[in-house]
Amino acid sequence: MTGAPRSCQTLMRALLFFAMAGGGIGCALHRHTIDFRPLTDAERIVVRDRNGDVVKTLDDPVIVRTAVRFIQQNSSGWEDPLRGPLVPQYLLQFFYSNKDLGGYGIGRGYIVSNPTRDGFWSKEVSVADTEKLAKLLDVRMQK
Repeated sequence: MTGAPRSCQTLMRALLFFAMAGGGIGCALHRHTIDFRPLTDAERIVVRDRNGDVVKTLDDPVIVRTAVRFIQQNSSGWEDPLRGPLVPQYLLQFFYSNKDLGGYGIGRGYIVSNPTRDGFWSKEVSVADTEKLAKLLDVRMQK
């Protein structure tokens, strides 16, 4: 760092301080558990695309229960990635009557918590698992 211009030295010190203070590294290393139990009472799923447009509404009890079980089995191991929040291809919002119970997003090989509930948490899951869920929901995952 001694041969670098003064502005570079200042930037490097700031980045080093930030990393040592846990401002960037700590977020990626911290694992989080999310309680998806409120979704258990759901009777309907509204599926939205990345633009927020409603793709479909599902009220088949078997589909709703399977989508709830999928996310409950993935309740631990969530992280806030250093690269920033992942954008899901589809957002699943669960409802009981007109009450919004929460939701989650799915992308190819990852899931995302509902930002309005728990923050921008993401979790890698197998592509096979997200493809299987997408097939159940009758939506197409982009490759």
